[in-house]
Amino acid sequence: MTASRTAPLRCASLTARRVTATLLVALSLCGAAAGSPRPSTPRPISVVKALYAAFDRGDLKTVVSLVAKNVVWIQYGPSRLLPFAGVFHGRSGVAYFFKLVDQNLKDVHAGQREYIVSGNRVIVPGWEDSVVRSTGGHYHVNNVHIFTVVNGKITRFEEYIDNADIAAAFKPASVARGEALFTTCAGCHGDSAQGRPAMHAPNLTGLGSAYLLRELRKFRAGIRGNASDTYGFMMIGRARALPGDRGLRDVAAYIASLPLHQSPPSPLGNPEHGRGLYATHCAACHGAHAEGNPSLGAPPLRQQDEVYMWTQLTHFRSGIRGSNAADTEGKQMAAAVKPLRPRELKDILAFIKSQ
Repeated sequence: MTASRTAPLRCASLTARRVTATLLVALSLCGAAAGSPRPSTPRPISVVKALYAAFDRGDLKTVVSLVAKNVVWIQYGPSRLLPFAGVFHGRSGVAYFFKLVDQNLKDVHAGQREYIVSGNRVIVPGWEDSVVRSTGGHYHVNNVHIFTVVNGKITRFEEYIDNADIAAAFKPASVARGEALFTTCAGCHGDSAQGRPAMHAPNLTGLGSAYLLRELRKFRAGIRGNASDTYGFMMIGRARALPGDRGLRDVAAYIASLPLHQSPPSPLGNPEHGRGLYATHCAACHGAHAEGNPSLGAPPLRQQDEVYMWTQLTHFRSGIRGSNAADTEGKQMAAAVKPLRPRELKDILAFIKSQ
């Protein structure tokens, strides 16, 4: 009886050990599975932020890799006015969209104000600032981007943007419109933009549309002109009164179409002494004969009123002009003028007017 009772106990004990071993193996496998890294799908907001980062650094390859193969990419707007408006399909379509953007725009900057996430959709209010290559038109507009992200890839993109301002930037400058708008400028600068020294208004002829437009934009943005510069400060209001950036381009085009007016010289200094000073400090940018250099953005000087130039040089020297961090050209001029003494500046101006 003893032997017969022991056998079942041994079998039971062996069975229990086998079950225990099986459970331990199973638990070990479960623990290993739980501890092993699993591939995770990036969150929709992470995918969208990665796309913006790639765009900012000009990495189109990464931009395209973040969209799905069957992505639908929509830029709303009239395609007859905006070359990059339309519906683009697939990765090749997205690449073509960015090619159109690059062909038509330069100095493209964009920013995001916030990210609103709802499930697999990410809504991004932001802004865009660009220059149209063909016209030089500038625009700064608000926009809203809507992304749909599935399994870590963007499957749909929609952009809502202020197309009216962009369309205006694509329109070339109009001399006829500029003539009509210039009537508000003529009171100070003269009917032919010849300048009026009594109004402290410079001669604008011969400066070229690119330089005129650049300075008008600076006035409009408050980069040029401040409370210490009475007449420059007045120009801020005048520039802002013109209808948008297109109005600035139109006025600049009209002034550039006017015949050159030569302001008479004033006996401020010694032209012979100024010759060497001018060659050392000014000629590299403004030309050997003060004819200007459009490629450097340096205006011609020899037709300008001497007293006006004297005022501007003293403003550069004192920091009234050229101290704004955004005024690149103004800062360059301020750095060039500060080492020179007032007598030397007058001699330089006398040389300029002798050309």
